[in-house]
Amino acid sequence: MKVLVLGASGQVGSVLTEAALERGHIVVGVTRSSSSRILEKLGGQLVNGDAYDAEFLTGIINSFKPDVVVSATRPSKGREAELVRGTLSVASVCAEKGVWLVVSGGAGALPVSDEPNAERVVDSGYVEDAWRDIARASADQFDALVDIFPRGRWTYVAPPSRLVEGERVGRVRKSNTALVSNEQGVSELTWLDYAGLILEEVEKPSGERLVTGGY
Repeated sequence: MKVLVLGASGQVGSVLTEAALERGHIVVGVTRSSSSRILEKLGGQLVNGDAYDAEFLTGIINSFKPDVVVSATRPSKGREAELVRGTLSVASVCAEKGVWLVVSGGAGALPVSDEPNAERVVDSGYVEDAWRDIARASADQFDALVDIFPRGRWTYVAPPSRLVEGERVGRVRKSNTALVSNEQGVSELTWLDYAGLILEEVEKPSGERLVTGGY
């Protein structure tokens, strides 16, 4: 498949890009970081630019003609408000071009359980104060997609509350409704398993609006 990764030099984007290339996909990555060379090292193609710029993104899609766009962008601290505006710009371009969009989002959007009226992760003890702003932006990001593109061709893949270093573990339990935690109340995946969760949606779209997972 031809996969366009937005935010290819970020924490999620770089792991995802490497995993996609390892699986034999053709990858073009977009990044604002001029120093990133991960794709060239792995055999992909890197394009420097602002993925939130609709004209720029339209040009990349017209040129590369991807089967799917994966948005793994994450604004720096203090610029969290860019996440909603930027994601809606990406979704608008993908809708206009008829390209499937997979958004690597945030756990903040998830209810902490399937219980009726369960609070969201962003309002819970799962989120430290230092990460509250980006968690809130992630929740707003998901809500905006639902409100503005209710019938759009997109899926939101949310991570667990913690992403940790380590090898692929597998045995990921999935949910389309709420945060996945183990019996000890821990919600986590390795970065590699989270990348695998995203790639499953790339390769075999579930058609679900929301996908998340944990051990």
